[in-house]
Amino acid sequence: MIKEKDGSIAFVVVIILSVLTILGICGSGISRMELLISRNEAGYQNDFYISEGGVSREAQEIGNGAYPVRDIHVSRILATDKASDLPGPSPHEVDGNPYSFSITYSGVSIPDKGFSAIAFNRYDYEIDVRKHETRITSVYGRVGPKPDL
Repeated sequence: MIKEKDGSIAFVVVIILSVLTILGICGSGISRMELLISRNEAGYQNDFYISEGGVSREAQEIGNGAYPVRDIHVSRILATDKASDLPGPSPHEVDGNPYSFSITYSGVSIPDKGFSAIAFNRYDYEIDVRKHETRITSVYGRVGPKPDL
């Protein structure tokens, strides 16, 4: 009986090693593909964070009064990254990375709850920031005193 089963163990070992080799090759191919995907995604994530930081920076500039509104009843574009009279250091950057942006004054409305509608207005702005293919548009409301008429 021993002579009849002499090569069967070697055959089973070769089959098992072949299957493990194929699984290893497939696993390394999948790992390589995941690495390429994560590298590609990292660029988009970086652009997203730069755009998000740009929205915050421009909102801060609006809050500081850097983009004055001449007529509160007229909607218009207040600034873009192409303007020569931008506040602060130009070009506007986040962590050393410049971004494209535009700021539009949308109009005036009744202030949020907690503010007197007699003495205050809410001034609405739209901030649009782009970095490569990533674009973030945000609406910003600034509450301030009504102008003297």
